[in-house]
Amino acid sequence: MKKTLILAIMFSFLMWGCGIVLIKPTAAAIDNTGKVIKGKGMSTLYYVGEDGKRYVFPNDKTYFSWFDDFSGVEEVNDEDLYDYQLGGNVRYKPGALLVKIQTDPKVYAVGQNGKLHWIVSEAVARDLYGANWNLLIDDVPDSFFTNYAVDDPVETADEYDPEEEEGEIPTISYNRGFKTRLVKQYQESKIERSCQRLEGFITRVQARLARWGLETDELGADYLDQCFNSADENQNQAHERWGWLKDHKVEICHVPPGSPENAHSIWVSNAAAKAHLAKDSYLGPCNGETDPDPDPEDPDTTPPTISNIATSTVTDQNAVVKWTTDEAATGKVIYSESSDVENSDLSVSDDSFENSHSLNIPDLTPSTKYYYIIVAVDEDGNKATSTEDSFTTLAEPDITPPIISNVATSSVATSSAVISWDTNEATTGKVIYSESSDVENSDPSVSDDSFKYSHSLELTGLATSTEYFFRVESEDEAGNIATSTEDSFTTTDS
Repeated sequence: MKKTLILAIMFSFLMWGCGIVLIKPTAAAIDNTGKVIKGKGMSTLYYVGEDGKRYVFPNDKTYFSWFDDFSGVEEVNDEDLYDYQLGGNVRYKPGALLVKIQTDPKVYAVGQNGKLHWIVSEAVARDLYGANWNLLIDDVPDSFFTNYAVDDPVETADEYDPEEEEGEIPTISYNRGFKTRLVKQYQESKIERSCQRLEGFITRVQARLARWGLETDELGADYLDQCFNSADENQNQAHERWGWLKDHKVEICHVPPGSPENAHSIWVSNAAAKAHLAKDSYLGPCNGETDPDPDPEDPDTTPPTISNIATSTVTDQNAVVKWTTDEAATGKVIYSESSDVENSDLSVSDDSFENSHSLNIPDLTPSTKYYYIIVAVDEDGNKATSTEDSFTTLAEPDITPPIISNVATSSVATSSAVISWDTNEATTGKVIYSESSDVENSDPSVSDDSFKYSHSLELTGLATSTEYFFRVESEDEAGNIATSTEDSFTTTDS
């Protein structure tokens, strides 16, 4: 026994002397600190803290308060995952969103380490999170609400700054207290900080709406009105200092519909910015890219070029006008029953900035010639007007069935008879007949698919000395069908 122990000790010293250390690899050998991980084949996500524990994201809403997508998630082996002891739940990112529970109507802002601050009024919520603040509210299940602690309420916008909360707690590690919160020296004016805050939340609302498959027409209107379009001299000086106001334009990341790979940064007017934000475009440059500052000495004064004008899908009450422009522009069609189109009050329009345009003109009069012009306005306010064109609506569709008259039976014999009648318009002809008075459910019939005014059809193969009941049916070229009243005849016995 002693000999075995001595040999084991000698072997250990030998390995140490040779620089060989036998250690079982563990999760600590692969440093996942500060990362989001998941087990293979599992959907639950965890954050690895500096304390060597994993913290679970209770739902996707909490995850998206910290991250925009799942691109940073790393997959690990199950045994490596389980080497991290569970440390608790990840809480919402401070300042990022608003939360509430279904059993309590109060809306709370999130502070550091899960502290909740009741937003006491809608006006305060609007000042802090913009006009679309209600789209930033998440319902927290009652079972998760115990992860938070209610702290002091927010009675004025000066008592809480979402941007400051986000800036001081940039990661989950900071929020768990593993790192000291960053204290930023804010030098901006109150107006500048408010505008920067609104700008960030507009983008956040857009991202949430995109995940939900929704959109809102007035997104960003509060930012543009309060921060971009103000006539206040001091505010304009702040805009110029921070580059928000460049030749009275806003920088937008324009995402063409259906082709996000072609996104590019542009500077647009206030009105154009509102239209862009209602679609897929975002405030600010694309991926750090930025366009050169617009040159105030050389503004764009060239109107768009209108081409490929065409009318399609013309009916008795509608017509679709299509055209293209050589640059993104709004579209408007002014129309009239007279050639004095420019003075007409009738128009349809689309305020979105596109290159391909299509507008439907509704509620038109059948069989009427209409004159129209197209008006296009680019993002710099330059307007182009097309030459006058026209189209004629179709006649009102015929929905009146034909009139059947002069129904008569002739040439009645032992096994045949001739049925004749007239119609007031060209129609097909059909005779349905039966030995019983239930003619409508009868199968025997003869027909003529040619369109005529006078009709004559012979019935053959009839039984001798038998009463037959019949109706005649006529269908006009518009598909309207008329059916006569029931009549009868009796075949002869010889």
